[in-house]
Amino acid sequence: MNKITPFCERIFYALAAVSFFYLTAVALYWNRADPVAITLATICGLVLLAGLWRLSCSERFDAFAENGRQRRIAFWIISGLFLALCLVSALMQLEDFPRADWDIWVIHSEAANIASAPFPERMRNAEYFYRFPQNGAILMLFTGWYRLWYLIGGEAVDFNLAAAVLCALFLWVAHLLFYLAVRVLLGNRQALLCAVVWVLVLPFYGYAATPYSDSMSLPFCTGMLLCLAKLRQTKRPLWGVGAGVLAGLALRMKGTYAVLIVAALIWLVMLSLDGIRRKLAALAAFVICLGAVAWALPVFFAESGIWGRFSREYVKQEWQVPVTHYFMMAQNPDGPWVYEDNEFTFNLQQGKFTFEARTAICLQMCFDRIAARSPLENLLFTNRKVVETWKDGTLQVNQYDRDTFYWPDTPVREFFKPGTALYQVFYYCSNALHFAFLICLTAGAVRRLLQKGALLVDGIFFAHLCVFGMFLLELVWEWRSRYLFGYLPFFILAAPAGLEALQAGFARLRRGKGQSA
Repeated sequence: MNKITPFCERIFYALAAVSFFYLTAVALYWNRADPVAITLATICGLVLLAGLWRLSCSERFDAFAENGRQRRIAFWIISGLFLALCLVSALMQLEDFPRADWDIWVIHSEAANIASAPFPERMRNAEYFYRFPQNGAILMLFTGWYRLWYLIGGEAVDFNLAAAVLCALFLWVAHLLFYLAVRVLLGNRQALLCAVVWVLVLPFYGYAATPYSDSMSLPFCTGMLLCLAKLRQTKRPLWGVGAGVLAGLALRMKGTYAVLIVAALIWLVMLSLDGIRRKLAALAAFVICLGAVAWALPVFFAESGIWGRFSREYVKQEWQVPVTHYFMMAQNPDGPWVYEDNEFTFNLQQGKFTFEARTAICLQMCFDRIAARSPLENLLFTNRKVVETWKDGTLQVNQYDRDTFYWPDTPVREFFKPGTALYQVFYYCSNALHFAFLICLTAGAVRRLLQKGALLVDGIFFAHLCVFGMFLLELVWEWRSRYLFGYLPFFILAAPAGLEALQAGFARLRRGKGQSA
């Protein structure tokens, strides 16, 4: 394994460096209407990150970060600021979620129904959760939270307010767990740097007002990262239990975290844990706990009776949308989400075809669409998917045009509303950091590829694994930039290594110019 691991890392970094460079270049400049403005914004984002990084490298900052009391005070100020901004954004963009015209209305209206009157014979919107069982986990979460508010406030409680508060709190907890993880992986100095950079990422505040799977799953992602970091630090397989439990919760909350789990398994296999027994124990703990949680949640949802009892096998065979539906829809040039494809799969349900047959039909439709295009057309279509996924640094904060806000004209709402002057500020500031992160990813991967000697199986490697995995997934999945939101922690985690690589590259250029002069 000691000989295989370095070879595998070199191969990975060769692929990652090329992929990161490609997606950054095409996302920046392929068929973009504002190349000059977005380039200037990207330069500003890089200058901001570089300035913060240079500050964090100073002796004074290092001494400050190593002083436990000062570091804790600084972090809690940063953390408190982030929580306050999330709460302000969530409350100033508060909306009547059950009146929305996308998935969020079903989840919140059903959670409110069950919180007020649990153990019904059947959910009011049962068919939705039969079709999309993935959203059962977030329904369970909000049902419990709403029930707590209902027991305290009774019929007068505002469940929309409850949802907004929980969403802001979850993002805050994600920030806290991320800081603790980076402390273990990169040290105190860079943990403070990453905590500050996190606060500067504006899409967090847009998603603070959207209590859906993207924002609600983030603490499980960063909590898993913390457990993996502690496993690497302490060599204790028990941390694999925590990582597995949180991975199972993250997967049930957001299916795209399958990439995170695959990356974690690769990382654990390559990680040195002082002996094969410890490694096997950690892997076993992770896999068993992941499987147990991923299995137990839908069983509890179906069998507890809180949401009405139903047969999981019946739901699967009669209603459940197969994963291959999303691969099929991803090959539709009218994507990323296509109403006709949704209706196509819906018409295969309700006893007309078994789940296995629906899976095969959607997969065959996917292959037929690929075969109907020439190799060049497939290449251009895939390139289009890459561009559409990675060019949007706002991460689709305003994916849906809604008119359900309590106060539609607040300055905060204007900031996130397309077509306003304030939105232009949000757009360019978000893209500035987004493309700065992508350039840092590219620089960090290139430097590791060219690095002499052994490569580390560390937090930076794990971050690169996760982002590269998302790049591969988005080649065959729906091209929505909001799916990148759950991987923002890994963009931020990889940034210091990229900034260090950029500084080393510029220093080498200056030395070369000095010698030639």
